[in-house]
Amino acid sequence: MKTDGLDTGQSRRPRSKEGGADRPLATAIRLARRRADISQGELAERLGIRQSSVSQWEHGTTGPTGQRLVELIGELPGLADILKEMSGLQEVGELEPDSSTNASSGPP
Repeated sequence: MKTDGLDTGQSRRPRSKEGGADRPLATAIRLARRRADISQGELAERLGIRQSSVSQWEHGTTGPTGQRLVELIGELPGLADILKEMSGLQEVGELEPDSSTNASSGPP
């Protein structure tokens, strides 16, 4: 979405009952930015967008586009970890293979 020549880097999403587009993502962005000790304005400048876009993301009014989310993770390295923690995902290397799905019937 472009406005006045500036890419806002956001997409409109339907509001949830809680009033935000994506509360967990909004919370994660805000937490990662604060942990990185940067202002909304500084993050916006790094991404080439308006500060109001960052504010809207953090309030869940709108959310970043897919490409913008990739850029956010680049600027806020803790964001990926926060999202992973919030979703309960593990690192791929930490996942144990399920022995019940092992196709081999012989000894290892």
